[in-house]
Amino acid sequence: MKLRSLKNALLAACVSLVACADHKAPETAAKAPATPACVNTISELCPKAPPAASETSSTEKEVTPFYEGTTPTELAEEKEPSKAVEKIIGEEAEAEIGKIDETKIPTFDIPIVVNAHVEKWIRYFQTNGRKVFTAWLARSEKYIPMMRRILRENGLPEDLVYLSMIESGFKPYAYSRARASGPWQFIKGTGSRYGLRVTWWVDERRDPEKSSIAAAQHLKDLYDQFNSWYLAAASYNAGAGKIEKAIRRYSTEDFWEMSKHRYLKTETKDYVPKMIAAALIAKEPERYGFEGIEYEDPLEYDKVLVPEPTELSVIAGVLGISHDTLTELNPELRRDITPPDMPNYELNVPKRYKEKFVAAYPEIRRKSVTSVARHVVKRGETLSTIARRYGVNTTALASFNRLPSHRVKPGLQLAVPYRGSEETVRRVAYKPPAGQKSNYVIRPGDTLWSISRRFGVTVTEIREWNNLSHGSSVRPGQKLKLYARSDPAMLVPSKESAPQVASNPSDKGWTTYRVQAGDTLWNIAKKFGVSTADIMKWNRLAADDTIHPGLELKIRAMPL
Repeated sequence: MKLRSLKNALLAACVSLVACADHKAPETAAKAPATPACVNTISELCPKAPPAASETSSTEKEVTPFYEGTTPTELAEEKEPSKAVEKIIGEEAEAEIGKIDETKIPTFDIPIVVNAHVEKWIRYFQTNGRKVFTAWLARSEKYIPMMRRILRENGLPEDLVYLSMIESGFKPYAYSRARASGPWQFIKGTGSRYGLRVTWWVDERRDPEKSSIAAAQHLKDLYDQFNSWYLAAASYNAGAGKIEKAIRRYSTEDFWEMSKHRYLKTETKDYVPKMIAAALIAKEPERYGFEGIEYEDPLEYDKVLVPEPTELSVIAGVLGISHDTLTELNPELRRDITPPDMPNYELNVPKRYKEKFVAAYPEIRRKSVTSVARHVVKRGETLSTIARRYGVNTTALASFNRLPSHRVKPGLQLAVPYRGSEETVRRVAYKPPAGQKSNYVIRPGDTLWSISRRFGVTVTEIREWNNLSHGSSVRPGQKLKLYARSDPAMLVPSKESAPQVASNPSDKGWTTYRVQAGDTLWNIAKKFGVSTADIMKWNRLAADDTIHPGLELKIRAMPL
């Protein structure tokens, strides 16, 4: 009984010393003032006019101060705190309160509220989620200093870093079912809106620094829209439109109030209390039972400009650093090479290696590959057969594409570092799109082959430019992105442009192709976007059969 009374007294004294944290940040600034950890009541329960000590409310509950224990307990709100201390245990309580070092009580620059929802997540992280949260804590110090700096530079509360903690556990390669990626879990559309590029070569959502800058800008926009950090955080999870509808539907801008209703998903209702719980524990892990955390060192690196496509493995070898270290510093790279379509690419290297890189670049360039082929895996191919075709090592090919294993599936696109003849490189190597960019609207009767002839490109190029997998269907009215080497104003091909092809109306979906001088099954298959095996099967050709000019081949042209 005496211990419980002492806890009541300590809480009462704490509440008497600090102001209550409202669920909104001040309207005059985007950054909330520092909030002491003992301000732990929801807005309706903040101490107001102090009533008599005997008139305690049975419905209003608080928890023990965070500097005192880890298990929340229910306490009745005291009225006139200083008098209550005297009535319960007198001078003994005042002596204990005097021992508290207020400088060690953590402060927050986001509103801190503790209620049943927050307590639930504190308990979860202490029990079922303990192993995962321990890993989050260990990883946190690697990224938090950099993230705090970026948030501070953008005039935002630095404790918003804990939003990244609950989003990804600070993992750059985190990827969700909703196709959100990176430490701040951007989907492709939102990331693009804030300048994060996602291409075949890079995914800037995975770069901790670039994605933190984008997250700061996004959160600033959300706060400007809602004037509440809780609603901004909820919008980060559910989307601003969803929160706007919730405000209109329930006529409230109080996150806790709208969370009582069914409209918001459970994930969004849990989002804010989960962030608060993570922040509370991360600031005082020992007090919540997380002891002996082995924190990773803060991330440090220098930036260098790489003029041409260069292999990371070569850079690491010449500089005498670990390849894993260089890869870890550049998680946005999807291949083990700087992007061919991004000259003067900005690469991260370990601290104090910038000058060494500049001096060693001529050697690095001599040792690195000069061409990169883009290969689409076909049915029946394995990584080893592809590697043999290009004369590269199978393990190196897997590493180059950052594959988790040597298993590949048809349709997967691989980047292949290539050192073969120039003729073969021109045939298979990836080249950035050349020619005049235009958008073409598909018309009835069009095929990818006829469109490719019209614009002077190949079917494979059209598929690559528009992310069309082999055999995928397209339809009239669909827009295609093209980089035309012929006049894009040509909308209807002349008869002379394709005299070798005749469609058979009675055999819908099939085209007859007349073999021309210099044709091979391989280049005919490339023209139509099919495989040589398909052509051989459709025309009952044996492996040792030859084709000759004038021969008519039946080809399924994938009508649109």
